[in-house]
Amino acid sequence: MNSSTDIDQQLARRIKKGDVQAFDQLYERYSQRVYGFAFSMLKNREDAKEIVQETFLKIWNKHDKIFKNNIIYETKTNCTPSVPNSFFNSYFFLSA
Repeated sequence: MNSSTDIDQQLARRIKKGDVQAFDQLYERYSQRVYGFAFSMLKNREDAKEIVQETFLKIWNKHDKIFKNNIIYETKTNCTPSVPNSFFNSYFFLSA
């Protein structure tokens, strides 16, 4: 059975190659958690939804650089500091 980290690493590899289905899976896995964090900070549903969209848009727009310059880590720290670390930290163990 695949661990959450293994699944995240597989998704990362696929997203780097431009796999839209993998990106959709990433969104399904983490969008509610990003929303929950954003809402807990902002106390505004529309603003929290916007943060979710901005976060995932940033990931997709830079998907080809997913292993370079810690872009996922930067996205995490700039937009959603408490998104579960299993997804974001998995990138540090992958080779380009």
